[in-house]
Amino acid sequence: MRRQLISAFFAVLIPMALTAQSTIPAADAPAPPPRRSNAFRSFPPANLVKGQPIETRVPEKADDKPVFVGQTRAPYEATDPPVVTTLADQLKQPWSLAFLPDGKILITEKPGTLRLLEKAGILSPPLTGVPPVDYIGQVGLLDVVLDPKFGSNSRIFFTYSEPVGEANSNIVVARARLDESAGALKDVMVIFRAKPDLPRTQSERRRAHRDRARRQSVRDDWRPFRIPTVGHGAETRQ
Repeated sequence: MRRQLISAFFAVLIPMALTAQSTIPAADAPAPPPRRSNAFRSFPPANLVKGQPIETRVPEKADDKPVFVGQTRAPYEATDPPVVTTLADQLKQPWSLAFLPDGKILITEKPGTLRLLEKAGILSPPLTGVPPVDYIGQVGLLDVVLDPKFGSNSRIFFTYSEPVGEANSNIVVARARLDESAGALKDVMVIFRAKPDLPRTQSERRRAHRDRARRQSVRDDWRPFRIPTVGHGAETRQ
């Protein structure tokens, strides 16, 4: 009996509510939200008359005036077209470079090689002594920088993806001494190693990234690489 009374109550209440909603005057009905303008996606042609402002749009704030002439609307001045010079075309996925004091350029290639490019355009063979690199997708041999005292200690720092076992890898920071005459890295030492290790497959790496805690400056996969702060799941050496 109780269940029948509840059913009868809702059978009467629901039609009444629907009828009340349908009879709300149009004037009292909530207005739909205004549609955003797509004007920002298109721009009027620039004014390419020498000495005249390039911008032709009306200021968004009519009473906003520049403090001095040319502050907000720079005049047009023709410039020379850029000159593109090819320094090397034999590199395989170059990623980062560092300029040496003698004019050479130290270049990383993501598959795991370091090369020196001379000022004359001669590209060296891959340097020896580079540690094994796990190259997959967005990771591999990444950034390289010179020590501030490179002129006296020949030290460089570089980041790469280090293979761990058969299925995992992680991002590490290493230092080494660059021996230009021998074409090699020497005294290589890992000074930072992210923990825990990550799966090598891209889908598993992205899933594992969601569990990382802090965002640092090392780049990995499709987003900034998330690693714990030093002392919480990371290994470091001075």
